[in-house]
Amino acid sequence: MKPIMRATTTALFIVIAGGLLVPSSGLAQPPVFITRESGPYFRVDAGAAIPQDGRLDQFGSFSAGNEVRYEVGFSSSFAGGFAFNRYLAAELEMGANCNKIDSVTGFAVTDTFLYHFPILANVVLQCPIPHTGLVPYVGGGVGGSSTLFDTERFSNGVFTLVGSDSDFVFAWHAFAGLRIQINEQMFVGLDYKYFAADSSSYRYPSLDYRGPDLSLSFQGMRSHLASVSFTFRF
Repeated sequence: MKPIMRATTTALFIVIAGGLLVPSSGLAQPPVFITRESGPYFRVDAGAAIPQDGRLDQFGSFSAGNEVRYEVGFSSSFAGGFAFNRYLAAELEMGANCNKIDSVTGFAVTDTFLYHFPILANVVLQCPIPHTGLVPYVGGGVGGSSTLFDTERFSNGVFTLVGSDSDFVFAWHAFAGLRIQINEQMFVGLDYKYFAADSSSYRYPSLDYRGPDLSLSFQGMRSHLASVSFTFRF
């Protein structure tokens, strides 16, 4: 009986040890989707905002259609995101685009600016080139933009507007670029964005506070943004 008991005990010990080792080896396997490249990061960029010509859709109670020409302006943004792996990331971006209005057909314009402050949720697809520090990427985002129209003088010869007003509109953008890896945590890059925002409207009270308010509306903004960026990965 003793040899049988000894064999049974040995077999039981092997089964228990095997049961303990199998889960341990399974836990040792790293997740397939979340890799060592995963983690949070932030990005800042700054550059030029090159807008397309637009249109004044409304001035007062009448449709307008006057051509609006913008000067090249300034763009900047800040984004915080999370990289799921080396190929896919999601981020929340906030920015500011500033353009001075150069001229509006039929209007006298003095120190007049149109600002956009977008808040956008982005998806980023990137493809690191093996054995280099180059990381090409593309992406896009949707959200909204707080707009601000500010003028020292905006006049058609009959009505003159002074001051500022704001609006909030739907906005989206698409982007592409190239990042260059400095080390495990830092990247610099060259970025291009195509930014689009819906038409914005503004209202000004009558100067003598007895007549009706005066409204104006600008065609949606379309702008090309070229910038340099810095990314830090935690």
